Parts: sequence; structure tokens; C-alpha cells
Amino acid sequence: MSMEGILQRFRALDANGNGTMTRRDFLSVLQSVSAEDSPNMYEQLLASADACTDDNVNYEKFIRHIFDGSVSAGNCLADSLEMVIIVHRHGARFPTKCVPGDLSWPSLPGFWDSFGGQLTPEGALQHHSLGQKLAARYRKGSCLFDGVTSSDFHRSVLVNTSPVQRTLFSAWSLLGGMFSDVPRHFAYHADRQDIDLDQAEATIQKKGQTLGIAIQVESTTAGETNDKMFHQIKTADPVSKKFKKNECLKSPVLKSMAEDPKAMALVDRLYKATGMNKLAPDKEAVKRVAGIKAFATQLAIADVHGLTPLPNVFGETFSEEDRACIRRVNDQVWGHAFRPVNSNKVSDGIGHAGAGYLGHEIGRLLEEKIAGGHSVKFAEFSGHDTDLMALASLFGVDVPQPYFTGHWMFELHRPHGGGSEWTVQVFYVIDPTSLTEAGYCALTPRRLPLDGIYIDFERCPAGSTPAEQFCAYVRRPGLALSNKLMRALGNMAESVQAGSSTWKQMLQVGVLSLTEQRKSELQEAFSFYDADASGNVSAQELDTLFRRIGKEDISHPSVEAIIELFDNDTNGELSFDDFAGLVGALEKGLL
Repeated sequence: MSMEGILQRFRALDANGNGTMTRRDFLSVLQSVSAEDSPNMYEQLLASADACTDDNVNYEKFIRHIFDGSVSAGNCLADSLEMVIIVHRHGARFPTKCVPGDLSWPSLPGFWDSFGGQLTPEGALQHHSLGQKLAARYRKGSCLFDGVTSSDFHRSVLVNTSPVQRTLFSAWSLLGGMFSDVPRHFAYHADRQDIDLDQAEATIQKKGQTLGIAIQVESTTAGETNDKMFHQIKTADPVSKKFKKNECLKSPVLKSMAEDPKAMALVDRLYKATGMNKLAPDKEAVKRVAGIKAFATQLAIADVHGLTPLPNVFGETFSEEDRACIRRVNDQVWGHAFRPVNSNKVSDGIGHAGAGYLGHEIGRLLEEKIAGGHSVKFAEFSGHDTDLMALASLFGVDVPQPYFTGHWMFELHRPHGGGSEWTVQVFYVIDPTSLTEAGYCALTPRRLPLDGIYIDFERCPAGSTPAEQFCAYVRRPGLALSNKLMRALGNMAESVQAGSSTWKQMLQVGVLSLTEQRKSELQEAFSFYDADASGNVSAQELDTLFRRIGKEDISHPSVEAIIELFDNDTNGELSFDDFAGLVGALEKGLL
């Protein structure tokens, strides 16, 4: 049927003649035109056309969007799609620590030292299945990877993971489901900095092979697992750490439960069954109630692996009503881990302290893609539920704790359908394991208000968020300026001359030019780059930064030359004053 023929059917039901109708009438007409397609598919197409506001549909905009070629036949996504970013929780795992009375798990410390929190085979399968759903949506259901060959995937796919087994293996498993035809390998930005990896890849490809997709593991201090991208809250200031631990205790719901004999009886039974110290009767009542949050994950682990839930020597069992009570506590504790209880202002939360670096990195990738600065088509960040909840607080939306493999997803679309702005379609998928491939292809994006006031994510209207607004919202000024500095240094890396006194003078001018506010912003960036928290940035850490922003072509000797050139106190590393001086010089146009 022609475009005009379809429009005539819509206009017959448009009593006001203004090009809009109710969603119900809209879906009814579409079903009469194409009965074999599902309403979920139409919802996805509506979102891609930005043709829906509240309960009304601009059918003129929708139909013209389809016939303008913005949506290809057989594809569930618009041709305007340029990049996808996913931030996901790991799959099902072992508990991270011993629950003393739970007989499903050993109590010996050695077991937990070796295996606590590890991804299980079920967790790997969950992520492999998610990868297959992503493949159905983006490799089969869109034109995103058109023209990308096996030799291109090392540049088209970017993967970063938290440095723990469950997130490494989750990333590996997801790629296995989504890119089963492409090799993959683990790597660190801080590793093998003396090797030109692009040249190595070119050499390998001459033999008809490829390293494939690199899974970049975040670096940490020796013996630590708290990196600054995925564990930012654990490296944050004491006030933010205290907020995450104690803010939920202000919850009226938890306070009410602390005065409810039935709820406290459940706490007593859980303490009897497990012997968990935080539930002991000598603890404050509201803290005892908050403590049963731990059993939500313990029960979820039991369910996914077919284990008896909390088997114990006392024979205590827990009903569905008990589980509902545990879930209620879990929702309150997670709901106020990064979001304040008594305020709706995002600035009163700690999303910036829990996911400021991660949010900035998402925005950086989007901005640089818009500017044509990289060839990445798909970016994966393999992390934890804390990352997803911190991002929610940063965005100003309330969401439930994600299930295993739950994720945020961001689709970047170039201007289309007669529009002039780039847009980001934002999805929050709580439980991907409950979705079929068809259901995953029919996900509906929500438009983020980004107005500094918290709102339930499900109350956000369907549609797209302007990319410029999103990127500006998540941008950390110090990090953005620092990235600009690194690119300036990268452009001159091969030609620096060590020992020039004019550079020393330039640094002094740069430091003096900075305001205290700017220095504070730069301190945040400097702390992120200083992976080992030594107070200085080493050549290895600087090389890691260059690789993170896509400047892999800078040789390690050139990085060492940069350090030598700008190291004002000659300690072989960049101090904060050295770093701040460089930024000041950049802002004054001296670089």
C-alpha cells in the first residue's frame, strides 16, 4: 500500500484533522494494514520516529518516517543508528561471602577466598543468551554492522570490564553470544605498552587471522580489586561512603517495619537460621531490618541454580510472604544507596560519587562518535549492580535493582526523519532473562528529563533524549578538559624535546592562570588517572590514558619523553602541579 493510501486510513479516524490520534486508534489502524506485525514492533517504530507524546500519536510523522527510508524492511531499528553502549550487571554467581547457617555453601574461609563471587556456568549462559538477543537486535535487526568485516571488529567493538572474575567472564560470554564468529582476548591498557598493537594486528591479519575483540580489564593497585571506573564508590570520599551505607536507615518504610512485630519476627527467624551477625538482637532494630537485604541476593542465587533456599539445621523455611518482605527491604536499601530519602534533588544524592567517571566515559564516547572521532559501533561495560544504580541516581531516575545481566543501554542516532539533532535512546532492562529475542527487539526507550529532579524511570515518556543535552549532563569538566589536553600532547608526542626551559616557564604560567574551581575539577580527573593513588601519574598511567581515549599510535618512548619534558620537579612522574600547569597552558593557548 502506498504512503497516501495508508495516510487516508488514518485520516478517516482523525476527527480533528490535526494529524494525531490516540495510541489505541493508531494501533488499530496499523493492525488492519499489517496484521502479521506485533504491537510491540509498532511501539519500537514509534519511538524511533519520535512520533508519540503521552497517549497521542502523530501518525503523519510516523508514516513519513517509515516511507522516507528511515526504517528498513525486515529491520526492527532505524537506519539512523550509529552506536550502541551497554552497561550491564554480571550474570548469576556464587555468594561473595559466607552466610554461616546456609548449608548450601561451605563455611571454610579458604572456599570464600578462592571462589567467593565467581560467575557460575548458569551466569555464563545468561550472558551468552543476552549476547544472542543483542545479535538479533543489532546484527540482524539493524544496519549497524553493515560493511564491518572480521578484520574490523577490533576497532568496531570496545569492551571494558571490572577486574573481577564474574565480570570478565560475563563480558567474554556476552561476546560469545553476540559475535560468535569473532575471536576475543583479554588485555590491559597498562600492559605491553612497548608493543605497537595496531602493527601486531596488521601482521597477524596478513596470515589470515585476527586477535579480534579486546576485553580491556580496568587496572588496579597491586592486590586490589577496586578500580576507579566500576568501583568508584569504594574509592570515594568518606561522606559518600557513609551515605551509601546509612542513607536507607532514614526510610519510613524500614522504620515502620522495625516497629512491626511480624517483620521483626522474620528478622529473628533469619538470625536463628543463619547466625548472621548484623541481625543479632543487640543491634538497632532498623539496622536489623536493613540487614535482611542480603537474603534477596542469596535467594536469587538459590533459585537460578535450583538450590534449596537457605537450608539450615533448625529446619526454618521461608514462605512467599517472607520473600515479599525481604524484597521490600531490598528495594528500600537499593533505592536509597545513591538517592536521598528526604529530597528529590539529584544534587543531594551521590550518583556522581558512584558513577561520575562511568557516566562521563559514556558521554565521551557519544560526543566523539558524533564528531567522527572513532569507529566504535558497539561498546560494552561489564560491571555490577552498584554501577547501574549509581548511574540511575546520576541520571535522576528511580529504578529497581537489576537482576543478573540487567543493564542500561544507550543507542546513538544521527539526525533523521527531517530532524536536525542527534539523539540518544535510553533503555533500562531489569531482567533480560525474561525476554525473548522478539521481545528484546521491541524494547521501548524512555526520554530522560535530566532536570535535576528524581522521577520514576517508567514515568518518563517514550522517546529519545537529545544527545547534546545528555552529553552535557554527564560531562565532568575536569575530565573533559584533561582529555583535550591529552589529545594536544598526543599530537606533539613524537616531536617533544626534553629539557627545554620554555616548557618549564609555560607550566608556571599555566598553574597561575587556574582558578580554585578549575583546580578542584582537575583534581577529580587527576585522581582518576592516578590508578595507584600515589599522588603522581607515571609513564605507564599516562600511556594507559592515551590508549583509553584511542591514541594507541603513541609509542611508549614518546610517553616517557612527555613525562621528562613536563616533569617540573624531576621525579620521573607528573605531579598534580605539573598536570594543572599543562591544562592551564592549554586553556591559555600555549599548547
